[in-house]
Amino acid sequence: IDYGTKMITLLADCETSGTLFVPDGWTVDGDCYAIIGTETPVTAFSGAILQNSGVLMKLVDLTVTTNKATWDNPGKNSGGDLVGIRFLNASGSMTDVTVDGVSHGNGVQEGKGVLIDNRTNTHSVQVTADRITVVNYQKNGVDVRGAGATLELTDSVIGFGATPNGVRIDDKTASNSLVVAY
Repeated sequence: IDYGTKMITLLADCETSGTLFVPDGWTVDGDCYAIIGTETPVTAFSGAILQNSGVLMKLVDLTVTTNKATWDNPGKNSGGDLVGIRFLNASGSMTDVTVDGVSHGNGVQEGKGVLIDNRTNTHSVQVTADRITVVNYQKNGVDVRGAGATLELTDSVIGFGATPNGVRIDDKTASNSLVVAY
């Protein structure tokens, strides 16, 4: 952690069973490492794996993924808005970021790779995303919601809905690569 530059740099892969919050105005430099959302066979992750705690978040050279073998379970339901990376009423950027495996592989309408959610905000937010990859999500790859929310997406790959292990999603889940709503 570098307080002078407001930079958190990963030194190895790390695991979390709950949401990790990025302080306002800080950058997370993955340095080619991953943040791994974990579940057990009897627990389900709820909420976002990584989320801002202020009005600005920057992410570089980072992978957000899941412990795929445990997450690949059609009997699971997180009971919440399952998300890989959430910008909640916040601006920011993502460069060289991958989100992979935010899915239980079932018909539940949850599991977004990246969510830019500005539905409860009165000011505009803008997120830039360059060279991002979002794959093996359940509901939406990239989801932009709310008045005043904008996304500039360049040189990126948004795959199709699938289980965490890459098997195409069932015919009950309305999977979308890109959603812009409200």
